[in-house]
Amino acid sequence: PPLVVHYYQVRNASYTFPGEKHNYWELTFIDNGELETTVDGETYKLDELDLILYAPGQYHTQKPVMQNHG
Repeated sequence: PPLVVHYYQVRNASYTFPGEKHNYWELTFIDNGELETTVDGETYKLDELDLILYAPGQYHTQKPVMQNHG
């Protein structure tokens, strides 16, 4: 099977990904901050240095976890 490589992306605090599913594996690595992802209706919080692997056909969304500074 083909290998698809995506580039490194920096997301700001207002980034929200409404969701998708596709016929290939997708890996997301959190190198800074926290991310909330929903996979097939179940929500997970990913911390710095976590990663998640989405399987083909898994519907998933992403958004940053807002941190209170004050």
